[in-house]
Amino acid sequence: MQPLASSCRLGLEAAAKFSAVRASPFFVASHKRGSAHHEVRVDGRWISEDTVRASGVEVGRGVERRAWTRLRLRDGSTRRIFARGKTRGACETALALKAADVKAEDDAAERRQGRRGTVLEYVTAWLYAMTHGRLTRNYALRTIETYTGAVDRCLRGTELAQMSVDDVTRNVLVEALRLMPKGTRPHVVAVLRGAWRMAGGDVAGTPPPSPLEGLELPTDQSPGEDETKDRERRRIVNAARDRVYSAAELSTLLRKLDEHPPSVASGARDLIALAEQTGARIAELVSLRWEDVDLESQPPVMRVRGQIVRVRDDGLVWVERVKSRLSRRDIPLTPEAVAVIRRRQELREEWEASGPCDPRGHPHVFAGARAPHGMPDPDVWKKAVRRAFNAAGHPEMTIHSLRRVVARRLEESGLSRMDVESILGQTEEVRKRHYSTHGIPERGVEALRR
Repeated sequence: MQPLASSCRLGLEAAAKFSAVRASPFFVASHKRGSAHHEVRVDGRWISEDTVRASGVEVGRGVERRAWTRLRLRDGSTRRIFARGKTRGACETALALKAADVKAEDDAAERRQGRRGTVLEYVTAWLYAMTHGRLTRNYALRTIETYTGAVDRCLRGTELAQMSVDDVTRNVLVEALRLMPKGTRPHVVAVLRGAWRMAGGDVAGTPPPSPLEGLELPTDQSPGEDETKDRERRRIVNAARDRVYSAAELSTLLRKLDEHPPSVASGARDLIALAEQTGARIAELVSLRWEDVDLESQPPVMRVRGQIVRVRDDGLVWVERVKSRLSRRDIPLTPEAVAVIRRRQELREEWEASGPCDPRGHPHVFAGARAPHGMPDPDVWKKAVRRAFNAAGHPEMTIHSLRRVVARRLEESGLSRMDVESILGQTEEVRKRHYSTHGIPERGVEALRR
């Protein structure tokens, strides 16, 4: 009786192991009769038992049979295991024992490797490396702000952020992305790709496949997201994206801004007027310091040397970094641009005479409009410019629209393409070809006047 008792006990233990393993994501193959596929040997070939029964052939005792199933290991790979027996139950019992052994080996391998950190830990480390220029690629400041904002709004504090990178599957990732706004999903995925590359360095040998490989972003809107929000404005902007504004339209624009007190009081009128004369980006104008302006040189110039960015725990700070290598440049100023700068100087003197001013805003041409006139906030200026364009009857216009106007004005004046690119600082071709910029300020002023 002892062998029979031992056999029963072994069968019960195997059944318990099989139930526990089958209930986990370890099994990836499914069958209408269970997680194991049963096959019988017919004419020297293994054929599915269900196929044989469907053909009307009875599977009797003594037929050579086997069972198999597919297991998913923790590194993302799959493995098929087989077991033979005289009966269907014997095959499943032997298969369960093999599956339990494979799972134990996989768990032991993971313990030897050690579990990696959470998604948020690697995301934070990658953002830190990106912000401090420690990656092989240098990212623009605006890109850094966009990625950091996307993580703060949509990833930090979520269930996905607290999961270990070893536990994140593609389905889990897709479901987490569905809860994010459609416009933010590409930014979050870009950050996650960098985080997974960093996490791959913590694995000896070949890292397990990332759930981001072959990922397709969900296209449906997130719960609570208004799909029609700003749709009309996007349609207007896209319809007028390549529109060329005439000199008369720009003159009318500035006249309407002069007649709109909020645009004048906020300083948006001055910023728009300076953009229309220089073709500078909005971040470059907002970050302009008084020491970057030389009105006494011939011709007067405006130097682009850095940008104002928002740094965690430090707030708004001016950093000596620009969008690209060519963005560090000297822009010649026309008489109209000089008039804008002098008007800002007079306004600065009025602020100082009326009361104490924030010393952080004192060095900047476009300091905050409200007392105590502190550090310029790029986000505040963007909203002020947007309201000014809307008030002037141009909801489709942006600062970049004026940048294109200046570029076309320079090209039509006969200035060479290299000179245009050097003034606007918009391509790497000038640096690659070692083009000399001697004489550009003089030629640039003449072209801008035209």
